[in-house]
Amino acid sequence: MTNSSSNITIPDTYKQATITNTTTIDFDTPQGNTNTKQFLKGKKVSIIGDSISTFKNYIPNDNRPYSYPSSDVTDVNQTWWMDVINQSGATLGTNDSWSGRSVAGNPEKNTSCLLANLNTIDKDTDLCLILLGVNDFRSGSTLNAFDPTKKNPNPQTDYSDALCVAMETLAKNYPNTRFAWISPIGDFTWPAGFPALVPNRYALTIWKYDDVLKEACKFYGNHFIDMRYTFSYLQASELMDGLHPKAAGMRRLSRTIIHSITNIL
Repeated sequence: MTNSSSNITIPDTYKQATITNTTTIDFDTPQGNTNTKQFLKGKKVSIIGDSISTFKNYIPNDNRPYSYPSSDVTDVNQTWWMDVINQSGATLGTNDSWSGRSVAGNPEKNTSCLLANLNTIDKDTDLCLILLGVNDFRSGSTLNAFDPTKKNPNPQTDYSDALCVAMETLAKNYPNTRFAWISPIGDFTWPAGFPALVPNRYALTIWKYDDVLKEACKFYGNHFIDMRYTFSYLQASELMDGLHPKAAGMRRLSRTIIHSITNIL
């Protein structure tokens, strides 16, 4: 991967199958640029996420606390998800994001976990973007081998098992919706070490969780957006606390997503 000023050229080995040629992502393009191709015009896009995807008055009232506005992200149009909406020409459906949300969890005790919220977005959603996983890594959700045929899964505590339940249930509840799962951007709160190399309490790196997400997406036919090569310590200044993007980080996140979903529908 080469980095010249703010233009990043992504090699073929790091790109999704939907991107057929080498793509240059311009992270300096102003948000709200009306010259951008409106490739999702007439389509409804919903969001499922954690604190990174929140903004006051744009998430359900019960989904609290919210993290944004914060730092220099003071306008909803600066968020990664609204920038995707603006640049693609889509209509925003539901933004069901909740600070601290994990994928795994007991729906009866943890009302914020994804497993308790698998029927919350608009039924006529064309595309749903899901950005989750970092809280599973940080809170210590276990990570069994991906096995969708498991007879006794434990989705309440295991990330892999929870993904199977979530993807199967979402497909059943929203048969006409295309789902795109975005891998976590990383955890830069550790005092030393690249996020890919720093383990959690189970001696697992966040990239191990990303690997399982990628495998699950492939099995269930969902689109996988790999963020592992988007942020590094060179861009750590674009995160206000090592986890939550500033305006520049939001722009970097949205541009990577946009180039991955251009031909998704």
